Amino acid sequence: MKPITTHRRYSLSAAFQPVQTISTQRKGDGFLEFPWPTYAIDWCKWQTSRKIAVGSFIEGNHNKVSQSLKDHAINSKLRILTETGNQEFDSSAEADTLYPFTKIQWEPKSDKVACSLLATTSDHLRIWEDKVVVIDEKLTLTNKASKFSAPLTSFDWNLISPNIIVTSSIDTTCTVWDIHVQTAKTQLIAHDREVFDVGFLYGSTDIFASVGSDGSVRMFDLRALEHSTIIYEGVNPAPLLRLSMNPRDANFIATFHADSSSIQILDIRNPGVSFLELTAHVGNVNCISWQPDSRTVLASGGDDCQILIWDVEKDAGFPKKEPTLSWSSDWEINNLAWGLSLNPNEKKIAVASGKRVSYAVGC
Repeated sequence: MKPITTHRRYSLSAAFQPVQTISTQRKGDGFLEFPWPTYAIDWCKWQTSRKIAVGSFIEGNHNKVSQSLKDHAINSKLRILTETGNQEFDSSAEADTLYPFTKIQWEPKSDKVACSLLATTSDHLRIWEDKVVVIDEKLTLTNKASKFSAPLTSFDWNLISPNIIVTSSIDTTCTVWDIHVQTAKTQLIAHDREVFDVGFLYGSTDIFASVGSDGSVRMFDLRALEHSTIIYEGVNPAPLLRLSMNPRDANFIATFHADSSSIQILDIRNPGVSFLELTAHVGNVNCISWQPDSRTVLASGGDDCQILIWDVEKDAGFPKKEPTLSWSSDWEINNLAWGLSLNPNEKKIAVASGKRVSYAVGC
């Protein structure tokens, strides 16, 4: 297939002013253009793989799946890109679906030679297989106890037991799936209102946390589902939209409220209060993610067209917490994903904004 051209121009939108206090500001290393708006994104983190999966968010009459719903459909495309070297990418495969993806995640590391499976959530939980030239929908999991499938807002793939995935839904529930036996292990009412995100605790196959429209962070243990713990709940709280579980320290969770420019870092050993608040964004925060092999480095993106990189351990001793690095885009940041560069000691980050996936190496 024709390679996607890598461009070098990168500038800041005039909609917001950049953070002025950061000593280290940089430009992105390039971007990839798409014919549709980008949202869901994940970079495979296997050392042997250089793949990135991108999902669109398209509104309008573009449905190719169900002609009977054509006039009302929201269509989504899933595209897999493979890095070919020197920051060039080939578009290796693409698939169409009816509804936009709320999250994409590549399979965790296993004893396999190559990374080929990825999961997505939308109306259902789907497992896809990348067969280089095509993307095959291998498995679709639906709650058979419900007559109608409520939209799934997010999910997390367990790093220790790759057969386990937990999903969150607007119907107030979280569901734990065993994809090997293709069935739900358990489903529970997690919040009083919609659940927007969910994630497994570092090093655990049983404990996960969730956030939702009721403005709380709740923690569950599959071994004792009759109880749950409220880790954080603000006064007259706005909905909590996303959470990111620390990948190296089970004590810390990052989250943020709807229509807010601040990020809350929570310590589960001290529930009820925010351990640290990060406030350098000047627009609403849309996405957060810990660096995969770090317990202190966090990336965030928002409506101010900025990616900010934080080192919370370094900042924790100062009265005003500042990011260590800023990176500006032309459009609002919808989503972000960490990856590995061709140099294993370097980290790279990709962001979805507008009709682009932009990236920087060496973050």
